[in-house]
Amino acid sequence: MTKSQRRLLPTNPWWSDTDRAAVLAICERLRPSTVLEFGPGSSTLALLDGGVRSIDACEDNPAWQAVAQERLAD
Repeated sequence: MTKSQRRLLPTNPWWSDTDRAAVLAICERLRPSTVLEFGPGSSTLALLDGGVRSIDACEDNPAWQAVAQERLAD
């Protein structure tokens, strides 16, 4: 999945372009190679776009885990 494809994923009321820009700015400043996050989703995609190479995501909802795995398969 390319960066432009990730930008086209469905938006949600709790994640904005400003949120995405903040994650990208932090990635640019800190240049993390690995991240631990709780709840994969839009932030995961922004982290990937920010250059993070490895993300360990914790998810307790099996249905949402399946959605995240499908979106992140590529």
